[in-house]
Amino acid sequence: MPTLIEEKTEIKKPVRLQDVARAAGISLATASLALNGRGRVSLATQQEVRRIAQEMGFEADLSAQRLATGHSNTQIGLFTRSLDLGVGTRKLQILQGLLFEKGYNAAIHSSGYYRGNQVVEHAALLRDLRRQRPLAIVVYSALLLNNAAYNELKQYADEGGHLITFDTPSNLDCDQVIFDRADSAEQATTHLLELGHRQIAFAMPGIYDDSTRVPGYRNALHKYDVPFQDHLLFNCQQATPGEIVGRQLAEDFLSCPQKPTAICIPDDIVAASFIAALYRQGISVPCDLSVVSHDDLLIAAHNFVPLSTVSQPMKEIAQAVVELLTSRIEGRHTGESRTVTLYGQLITRQSTLPLHEK
Repeated sequence: MPTLIEEKTEIKKPVRLQDVARAAGISLATASLALNGRGRVSLATQQEVRRIAQEMGFEADLSAQRLATGHSNTQIGLFTRSLDLGVGTRKLQILQGLLFEKGYNAAIHSSGYYRGNQVVEHAALLRDLRRQRPLAIVVYSALLLNNAAYNELKQYADEGGHLITFDTPSNLDCDQVIFDRADSAEQATTHLLELGHRQIAFAMPGIYDDSTRVPGYRNALHKYDVPFQDHLLFNCQQATPGEIVGRQLAEDFLSCPQKPTAICIPDDIVAASFIAALYRQGISVPCDLSVVSHDDLLIAAHNFVPLSTVSQPMKEIAQAVVELLTSRIEGRHTGESRTVTLYGQLITRQSTLPLHEK
């Protein structure tokens, strides 16, 4: 009988992250950060570690990566204080879609309908989100957060998470995408001034204080040597649906003893409701009053009086956020925090007329 010789097959052990770190002459933590494009690891180091990992046949284990880095590779938390039925939520939806197309899961975290006393809930919600260790946290309108919420975000960034804010400026040391509302207010006011109006009112709907828009209104008046008048500022109720705010604004306007000939309303929904309420009282826009709104939502073009408005570049804002964020995640940028500022564009329709044509 011939002798059977069994060949022993050598089982090759899988390459571990520790092996890659040892070959690169760096710590395990640095190797993990380099492969994931995280932290302050230089681009040169990231490229070298990835080269070594590829040559050694290292295959990343998703579960091991999560344990090593403490962060998920695909989860991105989108945080907002509240969800509205207008431009804010629309921006979050666009951003969510763009991130989904790139393979990320971006859940929206919010405390729901805004109430003035919800500052504690915001900090608690951010604490819960931070403890979930997402790959990144994207914050909408961080200007409106209190110190407790800021501290949660700072701690998340200190722990190595990617942090970015958008819409309004913040004091956080992170990448930011800012929409310049003051410029929009200046464009809207300038349009009315160019039409010959001098008694121009300005409404402040929403949850922003006058520091975000009124400077633009003042600048436009100053350029045309038109004095600023306090009684032409209309304060609108916060945390109220825009349709109701528009009706209340109309009531305030009707009770004004010296009515302006034009008004800027930084919200298309509020402006549409305002015009409808005036119409029911026999006041016609633009024949009796010129109105410029903001945002260029669909209602602006399809309102029964199409609205002159200053657009809000929602898609461009979302695209800028995605670019800044992915450049961090992919290791294309590891330097100082960056700021991108975007501007609206005046769109003229049928809600404004020259003063002499009234």
